[in-house]
Amino acid sequence: MLADVLEPWQSEDFAAMDGGWSALAGIPTESPCRRAWIERPRGHSKTSDIAVAVSYSLVFSPDQLRGVAAAGDKDQAGILRNAIAKLVQLNGWQQFLDVQQSRVINRRTGSTLDIMSSDAPSSYGLLPDFIVCDEMTHWPRRDLWDSLLSSAAKRAQCVLIVISNAGWTDSWQYETREVVREDPRWHFHSLDGPHASWITEDSLDEQRRLLPGVAFDRLWLNRWSSGSGDALTGETIDASVDPNHAPMSGEEKGVVFSAGLDLGIKRDKSALCVVGKDESGRIRLAFTRTWTPPSGGTVDLVAVEEAVLTVARRFNAIVSFDPWQAALGPS
Repeated sequence: MLADVLEPWQSEDFAAMDGGWSALAGIPTESPCRRAWIERPRGHSKTSDIAVAVSYSLVFSPDQLRGVAAAGDKDQAGILRNAIAKLVQLNGWQQFLDVQQSRVINRRTGSTLDIMSSDAPSSYGLLPDFIVCDEMTHWPRRDLWDSLLSSAAKRAQCVLIVISNAGWTDSWQYETREVVREDPRWHFHSLDGPHASWITEDSLDEQRRLLPGVAFDRLWLNRWSSGSGDALTGETIDASVDPNHAPMSGEEKGVVFSAGLDLGIKRDKSALCVVGKDESGRIRLAFTRTWTPPSGGTVDLVAVEEAVLTVARRFNAIVSFDPWQAALGPS
């Protein structure tokens, strides 16, 4: 039985949302909670517990329900789909659930779960009875979240659950999290570090040795990090900036400039960076610019190319790049 193996932190989250799921299944419930924001470190059964919750709803509701499960990308969506398929495989009484590539169907009631990723073309127009957002801190843009959140308001009994690990404090996810944390309608639960009995100290020690400190704190200690990546802390970046220095013009004597281009097309930003190295070996950031792909579109590579040429002339810099990434085909 699941209840026999749940750990206390899992039981707390399931119990908090039991009323909301029960109401969807037609069980009278007093003041059910229909919103949850759950933060857990890596390896703490996030996707598996989501699979249990949605399978329960699909199996036990006598009414036809429509649910939506959203993940950061197609790979993560596939992990959620596989977790549901495993539950069906291990529980013979769930065999009437038909697990397809991106949909789960109850063949008896017609209830469905659509599994989508944050790069899906559109989610507007949905009328879901329940929504789960898996690993939301890794979603590159917020348009899917805005769509799903507004869809949740269309049905009074709609259940909405976000489950993820900690992310970055200068993100839209953190802004949303801070609003939710103070909202009494939401069950908010954030684990302070690893609690799962199946994660050993030896495994954590290995992760601590091999991961950058910022990444370890975010992934395993479940601590939100400043900055937008795991290489440097916000404090380190701030300490590296001298506001008294004027921007570099490219005309500084004795300074050799180098540029690097990292191209993202659909999911990631593109970035151009120039650094200058003086005769003493000191390196300064001279120029940086990023391009964000628009929703459903791609980075404007012509604009990137123009910027690269301008920067190369201004700083007399050699630009390094990955030739495969930077292959601009005919328009």
